[in-house]
Amino acid sequence: MSGWLRTDEYEEIRDTLRACRHFLVLAKSDITYWKWVFIALHNAVQGCMVVALTGTDRFGARNPEQERRWREAYAHREELPREEEKLLSFLKLYEKIKKEGTLQSASVKRFDPQGSQDASMKKLNEVRNEFIHFTPMGWALDLSGADRVVIDCLDVATFLVGHSGRFFIFQSCKEGELLALIDEIKSEFSIPK
Repeated sequence: MSGWLRTDEYEEIRDTLRACRHFLVLAKSDITYWKWVFIALHNAVQGCMVVALTGTDRFGARNPEQERRWREAYAHREELPREEEKLLSFLKLYEKIKKEGTLQSASVKRFDPQGSQDASMKKLNEVRNEFIHFTPMGWALDLSGADRVVIDCLDVATFLVGHSGRFFIFQSCKEGELLALIDEIKSEFSIPK
């Protein structure tokens, strides 16, 4: 095989939403695909938070200590740090989107969680981390409530895509594409909004 796999933040979100939808369909006949639903959903929601928090200076979703060092070097006209970029953790990104003045659109104040969204975001992160950093063990994951977790987390993504004003900067962005994918995934469940 040869060639280049090209992607950007927008395409990553779109592609993982497509994967999430695909895995949900497969999970109807094989419950083991829920693993991949959680992994894809986590990736997509994290991507939405990163895009919504990242400004034109590429900061906002990155480690604040790295940002401080970079800004300090820039202000003193010193060589800029060339360290590997580190994003905030999933839950720190989530806490940040809930704070005033952190989203990059001036018209959006913050994400205001409703109902069980805080618990669902925490649960998604826990389950995804257990799968990604799987240690030798027997594990039984209770899937009751999994549909609520998916819907709640997709609602966070819907807010960010629809209200952050940050997704239009991508050339590959097709208006409404991400929101349509999110709605398709939600339609797999019969949970009232």
